[in-house]
Amino acid sequence: MATDRYNVVFSGELAADLTPDLVRRNLRAWFRLDDAQLDTLLSGDRIIVKHNVDMETAKRVQVAFRKAGGKALIEPTAPGPAPKPAQEGGLTLAPPGAPLDEIDDRGPPQTPDTSGLSLVAGPEWSLADCEPPAPEAPHLDLTELELVPISEPRGGRER
Repeated sequence: MATDRYNVVFSGELAADLTPDLVRRNLRAWFRLDDAQLDTLLSGDRIIVKHNVDMETAKRVQVAFRKAGGKALIEPTAPGPAPKPAQEGGLTLAPPGAPLDEIDDRGPPQTPDTSGLSLVAGPEWSLADCEPPAPEAPHLDLTELELVPISEPRGGRER
């Protein structure tokens, strides 16, 4: 039999004899909240401050809110639909709260058949067949160039 689970809900309702500033300071001290968290908590919106806990934990949180000056409610957690059994070869969901980074979803190891692959054509080959082709020599037009000995002066000027 499953244990009953509860949510602790706070809607910003404060004790009548305390000021909002005092409740804010108390909530900050009791729950170690920053300003943004306190603004959200005291906005008046319905906020679940503890989700899916047992009754003992829910009561402890409710008492802590009461001591700080807030009125928290304990509500039963709505039961979800029962999980469907997995079909053979189908997908399944991880159980609630399971760390997803530890789930191996790669499937069974696969070994592809590479027997039909080849780098060269035909059964007769050597490692020389695997070498890349030699680059083609560049064609340079040198007809416009003239070779002049270094010792001769150029253009009438001496060095």
